[in-house]
Amino acid sequence: MCRQLTTRMFGITSHRPLSAMSCAFLLASSIFAGDNVEPHKRRPVTAVLIGEDGPLIVGNRCGSVSLISRDGQSVHEVSLGGEISDLCTVPGGSLVLASDFGEHELILLQPTSDTVKVANRIAVAKYPVDAAISPTGQLCCVASLWSRRLTLIEVDFAADPDSAFGATRTVDLPCAPRRVAFLDDSNVLVTDAFGGRLVVVDTVSGRIRSVRELAAHNIRDVALDGNGDVWLTHQILHPKGRTEREHIHWGILLENRLTALPVTALLDDGADLKQIARRTEVGEPGRGAGDPDAIAITSDRLLVTLAGTGELALIDRVGVRERRVVTGPRPVAIAVDETHRRAYVVNSLDDSITVVDLDSLHCLESISLGPTPTTGPVERGEQAFFNADLSHHRWMSCHSCHTDNHTNNRLADTLGDGRYGNAKRVPSLLGSAWTVPWGWDGSKMLLDDQVRKSLHSTMHVENLNEQTVTDIGAYLSTLDPPPSVSDAREEQSNSLIAAGRRVFNQSGCVRCHQPGQFTTTGSFDVGLTDETGLNEFNPPSLLGVSQRDRLFHDGRAKSLDAVVHEFGHQLKATLSPQEIQQLLAFLGSL
Repeated sequence: MCRQLTTRMFGITSHRPLSAMSCAFLLASSIFAGDNVEPHKRRPVTAVLIGEDGPLIVGNRCGSVSLISRDGQSVHEVSLGGEISDLCTVPGGSLVLASDFGEHELILLQPTSDTVKVANRIAVAKYPVDAAISPTGQLCCVASLWSRRLTLIEVDFAADPDSAFGATRTVDLPCAPRRVAFLDDSNVLVTDAFGGRLVVVDTVSGRIRSVRELAAHNIRDVALDGNGDVWLTHQILHPKGRTEREHIHWGILLENRLTALPVTALLDDGADLKQIARRTEVGEPGRGAGDPDAIAITSDRLLVTLAGTGELALIDRVGVRERRVVTGPRPVAIAVDETHRRAYVVNSLDDSITVVDLDSLHCLESISLGPTPTTGPVERGEQAFFNADLSHHRWMSCHSCHTDNHTNNRLADTLGDGRYGNAKRVPSLLGSAWTVPWGWDGSKMLLDDQVRKSLHSTMHVENLNEQTVTDIGAYLSTLDPPPSVSDAREEQSNSLIAAGRRVFNQSGCVRCHQPGQFTTTGSFDVGLTDETGLNEFNPPSLLGVSQRDRLFHDGRAKSLDAVVHEFGHQLKATLSPQEIQQLLAFLGSL
């Protein structure tokens, strides 16, 4: 039996960084079980183990780190401010690097058994989500989401912490990154946060050496196995599949997968990854495995968290036999001890750590990170959004297509417009709560109606509860649009943007994209007829449009530049090169 210490669950109200003030009241080295700590949301997302008997350090989105003794008897919480997005240990194991999504920094930490000291900080590209250290320990790479950049930092961890960070460089990426992993001393793999692109960067020259794409999305984690392979957790959404029960049941619509790619193939710019890739299905018909997330590799097994079903899957690498252990809601990270006999699973929506014995495959205990607030509609809505238990045979969640509330840039054949055979691009949900009406055909005037239809006809939720509908609507109403790429990179030109706004207005773009939310309540024939003859569409909001990698209802445009240059989308007259530059600058600033 799993010794359950705390089972409360809660959620956040926005994708934006949580304020540093939200954790300012925390006391360094405060043992929550012994002190009267005020309930708050921690949102754990990452964890590392220190040494052979040091503490487990958990990074929380609220801006704190939690230190847990190996026996689980003490839990200390230390506020760092901002929003912790990743932790990685420095070679030698006595120092830890933390990426701060909220303050746009990389933090060098010196941990002890019950607290951590901030030894150094360095600014990186905005919105960092992952960090990795080269095999030589001389270079650190930080991937930053909305700025679409990789920061290269020269490091010397043998030196005084005050001088551990050296010169920095940045590399602009063609997609929003999620994970970064060194393939060798001088090449790093960067994965697409939403779609299926794999980018290899030469850290010596600071240049991109290859960009290739898998038929994948939701690439959540990357791990090297020591045998020359890189493993990815991801999903595949098939545009020819339909959101009907049979297609969900047999994985015709969506697959949950692990994929192994040889490092040599990733470093061979001419290698066909689609032909070389080795794939392992997670789950099976009747026993879905919604949203594979974190991965850890031992000598004989793959450990994979199933974030949608709240489980840890253990896969025999020889016989491909899968066994599961129940964890907590949305497990998103794994730390395995040096003996490979115990795993610590981070449950993001439960503020808890599940300890799993890898020999007996049993849960040993669930360790609470501290008291949490009572859940409300927003928190329940987030729980439902990421919960694959709602779907037919636990196959997928809302997040499976709307990655982290955004878009996977793929096509899905749903009944959104009442018919099959005309797959549509999955829209971003960031900021969408204020863009009435909903659906590509603009048929839903109430957000709850759109949520209800998606749950019923796409996920096939059985015994749909109206409270779930309103809760998900409440959660979606808290999501703001993402920052533009140019704003995240701090490259905006006010004069160019102002000129572009004039071109936007004079070219008639405001007919469909009116200032404010940059959409309208009507549907329009814009010359883009779908496979079934539908030719009127509700224009999507242009807020955050630079963070979308496919545009139009069928994703035919691969960039804003293509919308203007290749399609001349609804322009009243031919624009000069200067006017096009101005218009693109304006659109890219929204």
